[in-house]
Amino acid sequence: MDLVVFSSVGVFANVPKDVEIMIRQLREALVLYTNRQITETEINRAQTLLKLCLTAFTKKFEVSPPNFHIAMHMPESIRMFGPAHV
Repeated sequence: MDLVVFSSVGVFANVPKDVEIMIRQLREALVLYTNRQITETEINRAQTLLKLCLTAFTKKFEVSPPNFHIAMHMPESIRMFGPAHV
């Protein structure tokens, strides 16, 4: 959650532009996925943003943690069980 708060305030003083973009994509995807209600359009938007973020991360840092693969299955989970709000 600290990452979401960090990116929400727009404090990117010494953060490279490509990392800033990844953080913003991740933040928007998380916000969409954790809404109390989510539409099919929002699920698709969040999936696209998350895929862009994770692909850029993998290319930049040359690593793809297992949780990245699991995160790509969020749309199916939301369609089956509903929004992931907390």
